[in-house]
Amino acid sequence: MFICDVTVVTGLEFLSNEPLMVTSSADNNLKVWIFDQSDGSARLLHRRQGHSGPVTRVRFYDDTNIVR
Repeated sequence: MFICDVTVVTGLEFLSNEPLMVTSSADNNLKVWIFDQSDGSARLLHRRQGHSGPVTRVRFYDDTNIVR
């Protein structure tokens, strides 16, 4: 088990066919986690912060379409 945010998680999405999870939170952060540890747990890969308000939706795009 891991702690992904110190505030309320407002969204969570997994990227299909990838070991990636994205969380959004009430403290205006967006975090990308990768499940690549030997025990199957995740580590923080990227963190984006400084949004003007809480992130409320996460979507993935390829070159032409919304993937999720």
